[in-house]
Amino acid sequence: MSALLRTYETSGLTLRAFSARCRVPTGTLAWWRYELRRRSQREATGGVPAHEEPPRFLPVQVVAPERPERAFEVELASGARVRVPADFSAEGLKRLLAVLERC
Repeated sequence: MSALLRTYETSGLTLRAFSARCRVPTGTLAWWRYELRRRSQREATGGVPAHEEPPRFLPVQVVAPERPERAFEVELASGARVRVPADFSAEGLKRLLAVLERC
């Protein structure tokens, strides 16, 4: 696809006219042009382009419970704590964490 896009760039034609001539959907050429530019920018900067934020990771601290029991506690970045009992519902916890991640 990159060879086809290089041919397009030197053709002097509009993207629509070039795609009609080559019988390639205009949207396909436009997407690949965008994607190859994005990849090139990423390689040039050695990482994430400025318009893309890197993933955010929150620090996690493991704290031993004061009294041993079959439960654990999750402390959120806000300082709120969620205590999870030993007989927790994995599906319920999954739903709760999804809600908390949106806050």
